[in-house]
Amino acid sequence: MTDVYAGRTRNGRMRFATPTAVRDFVHGVHSVTALGTTLGNAELFSGVRIKADAANAEAVYVGPSPVGTTNGFKLSANEEVFIDIDAIDKVYLISAGGGETISFIAS
Repeated sequence: MTDVYAGRTRNGRMRFATPTAVRDFVHGVHSVTALGTTLGNAELFSGVRIKADAANAEAVYVGPSPVGTTNGFKLSANEEVFIDIDAIDKVYLISAGGGETISFIAS
C-alpha cells in the first residue's frame, strides 16, 4: 500500500493523501519590510501557514507579487492564514511601516 494521492497534481508533482505522509517541512520567524519580502524558495507539497505576531502594531498584507497594502490579504496581530501553494517564493508579504513579524510553517 502506498500513501500517494492519485488525483490531480500541481506542476506534475504528486500530492500526498494525508498530512502525515509529508516528511519534510520548513518553518521560521520572518521580519516583514515596507518594500515587500518572500519567505525563501522551498518547494511545497501542502502549503504554508502564516501567522502575524501578537505584538505587531500594524497589519501584514499577503498575496502574489506585487502585493501592496491596498491589494493584499490583511493579517492583523495574532491572525493567521493557510495558503495551499506549491512554492513558498510565490507568497509575498508587506507591511506599511516595515518591521512587523510573522511566523510560518510549510510542507
